[in-house]
Amino acid sequence: MSKSYRSFAAYIEDVYYDNFHGKLKNYIYQNKDRMNLSSFSVSDPSYAGLDDFHVMGVSFHESDNDHIDFQVTVQADIEISGKSRRDYDSDMVDRWFSVSCSAILRDGIRNFSIRDISEYSSERFKAEDALTKYLVPYVYAKDLDKHAEKFLQKYCPQALETPMPLPIMEIIDKMGLTVFYAPLSDGIFGQTYFNTATVEIYTSADQREVISTEIQPGTILVNPDVFFMRNIGSRNNTIIHECVHWDKHYKFFELQKLLNPEHQALSCAVVEDYRKNPNQLEDELSWMEWQANSIAPKILIPEKTGRSKLTEILQRLR
Repeated sequence: MSKSYRSFAAYIEDVYYDNFHGKLKNYIYQNKDRMNLSSFSVSDPSYAGLDDFHVMGVSFHESDNDHIDFQVTVQADIEISGKSRRDYDSDMVDRWFSVSCSAILRDGIRNFSIRDISEYSSERFKAEDALTKYLVPYVYAKDLDKHAEKFLQKYCPQALETPMPLPIMEIIDKMGLTVFYAPLSDGIFGQTYFNTATVEIYTSADQREVISTEIQPGTILVNPDVFFMRNIGSRNNTIIHECVHWDKHYKFFELQKLLNPEHQALSCAVVEDYRKNPNQLEDELSWMEWQANSIAPKILIPEKTGRSKLTEILQRLR
């Protein structure tokens, strides 16, 4: 059974311990004279060496592909020794460092590298393109139309120029996704799978004959009996909702595969009220649902072409 981790910070410390230890050891050795490593017992250390370190946190920054840039904050336990008030003494001091890293996140971590180490400073954090520790982008209500336009620029740019029914299946194909209708649990209108799994699906939305099949990552299961948000939804909105998850939250899926190999899918329940959850992961999932719920209708009816079509309809009615 594959090992599970509570966080990416715990994963990094466990899997890449030797990489970090070696780089930190060299950095401390090369910069010990300017780091002010003295203590009460050892006022003028002649030796400084890394004893151990602990990953205190990780911050991520957004990119449009599988590449991830992240900053690892570490606390290093440094052993120092040198002349003391009495004779020759040793002591332990701790210092914090920022370690800049990069990797490819797809079916695990690939091409991991440590690019730079510096003494920790909170001012180095860039908030404008940051991701949460679960690799979820920050999306704000004032920017929802921009996120919808960005999605359409990638997968259906013509919808930003001409009012049209959105070609859902063309978008699905362009994204490399697959859609099946399936007998999902009550209240679940869609599921997006980020791991290979064997599931039950319908042979079609109408005949409802159930068969078992193996599916690949990037498969969307849609419940034909439950429409998105019940009162405003449709099949198209449900599918685009799941497409938003894949587009916006793909790295979240990859991270979950890395930390919890037994996790297979994200289930989207029919809910209309989102409240702060004390469980951080549950709160993150709730926020992801808000993002998909809010962006999907704006993809189906983009602001510019939607206004154009509404104006045309109003003029015709007059």
